[in-house]
Amino acid sequence: MKYSRYYFIRILFFYLLIFIPIQSSFAEENQDNIEFSVFPVSSEMQIGKLQKFLIDAPKGIYFTVGAERGFKAASMMPNITELWLVDISDEIIKFNQINSELLKTPKRSDYLKLRWEADFNTWQNQKFKLTQADFDWWAKHIRNLDNMDYGLPEYLNKFGKSPACTKKDNDNIKLTKLDKVDLGKIIDYRQGSYLFHDNLYARIHQLALNNKIYIAKINLGETAQINVIKNKLIQEKANISVLDLNNLYLADYLGEEKYINLIQALLPYGNTDAILITMSNYKKLACAQFQLYLGFTFGQVKKWPSDFKMQYFIDSIPEKIDDLIDGRLYTQADDLPVFRK
Repeated sequence: MKYSRYYFIRILFFYLLIFIPIQSSFAEENQDNIEFSVFPVSSEMQIGKLQKFLIDAPKGIYFTVGAERGFKAASMMPNITELWLVDISDEIIKFNQINSELLKTPKRSDYLKLRWEADFNTWQNQKFKLTQADFDWWAKHIRNLDNMDYGLPEYLNKFGKSPACTKKDNDNIKLTKLDKVDLGKIIDYRQGSYLFHDNLYARIHQLALNNKIYIAKINLGETAQINVIKNKLIQEKANISVLDLNNLYLADYLGEEKYINLIQALLPYGNTDAILITMSNYKKLACAQFQLYLGFTFGQVKKWPSDFKMQYFIDSIPEKIDDLIDGRLYTQADDLPVFRK
């Protein structure tokens, strides 16, 4: 009996040695296949809060992930030379490619008609490099608000008011009076949006017209693909002015380790005044989510301790301080606050 028990333990130990590494390897290989939410029309309804970071940003490239949020941010930056939009999502890439063409139309009012109302013949008359398939995709994913995972921001853009909030995340939670407010009367969703301001539209239009919008499908968690970006920066002798990595530090996206590795890889391509922008969803109200923005100059980033984690830093901010710290830019001369050990 003792022999049998010992034999069984040896077999079990051998099995664990073989099976666990295989499982671990499988998980690592399939990280890129993890599903995550994508928002071609940005979920960030108050992205105009970035304007305080961008108004004095040094001359150079605005580098970011995602779709509409990048166009809006770029339109607020006086010293922008190029907009670089990279992402791993085919849906995001498709929006960026189509929108870059639509933005070549000179007038904002005409762009809005192309975005929301015009038929394919009107698109064709503009000599855009767009196909019927592109139009059909746009009609399905951008114009059809009911087809969006989160159509509220585009509803505000188009109608100037928010749709009725009918339920919370949990249907058992009753709505409060604040959940029933019209966000169009509460928040400034027009600030920093080229959809509403001719001067901002003119800036993003010029970038599109002069082919200064670079769009690429890139996995920023892979060293080889980060090197594609680095090589392009070297070839063009270009500088990053703003590195807007949104909330890529989350485990659903890059995670902390790859997020920090990405930042370290791109730091040499911007001066100490270049800015890293990060975002966190921190509040829900009226069926909407709201964001907190923080900025760090590259000089400040170089001061980070080796074990710095963005998620920990943001999570450590007490809820009562969220609104106070929102929009803070930390420079090389600043020390980051420590809210809890």
